[in-house]
Amino acid sequence: MPRCCGPHSGQQESLQHKKIRYACNDLESGCISDDHGIAFTASVESGKSISHRGHADEICQKEVPLQHGAFRSHALFKVRYLMVQVVQPIKLKNRMSKMKNLEDLFHHQLKDLYSAEEQLIEALPKTAEKATDKDLKKALNDHLQETKEQKKRLEQIGQQLGIELGGEKCKAMAGLIKETEDFLKEDTSDEVKDAGIIAECQRIEHYEISGYGTAKQYAESLGEHNVAELLGSTLEEESDANEKLNDLAVERINSSAVEA
Repeated sequence: MPRCCGPHSGQQESLQHKKIRYACNDLESGCISDDHGIAFTASVESGKSISHRGHADEICQKEVPLQHGAFRSHALFKVRYLMVQVVQPIKLKNRMSKMKNLEDLFHHQLKDLYSAEEQLIEALPKTAEKATDKDLKKALNDHLQETKEQKKRLEQIGQQLGIELGGEKCKAMAGLIKETEDFLKEDTSDEVKDAGIIAECQRIEHYEISGYGTAKQYAESLGEHNVAELLGSTLEEESDANEKLNDLAVERINSSAVEA
């Protein structure tokens, strides 16, 4: 006899993971009810690994292997109905999460910055390795350590605000890093390589300066003065890193590239 989790009183569209898991097991073993139909559709939306997972339209066409043939048509109708009435609105909500106020936008900006720092921590060592000027290499390695501390600072901010910063990807930083990686593959002299590395890294610094400057202003507008102070510390570090790169380029590296 297939295991059934039984009806759930006060069934809601948002289900606990345990109920979803039980209902999926029931569905795969051939037992389904109205409540299970909701759980089944919710499990598909949440991306859990089940045998009937797939695109909503495709799932609607699959025959669920029910042992109780009398319920087959009702079960399929219920799944098809709930795909339209429950899953599609949930998908729309997840894909287009509305930012209702400045606080929502602020949280979004913090997640973007956190992702940017995570990506940069992975990318900077590769860039520093390609640099041939010893002062440039040191500047990049020093900023790598700063970046690690900046990531920790964002985590501290996330704890203070009660928000989870992970799970998002900063596409802008991903693009900037990809551009840097592509440049590093170019066939250049050492002097031109160093000059190009500074150019790529300054683009990254300018992006971060803009991002942290905006986030700091948002924090001040929301009355989060301690958070604004933490963001201000990172903003100063980013500005200093940019100035160091600029000084290296102007004082020596650009002219060396001219003579190469």
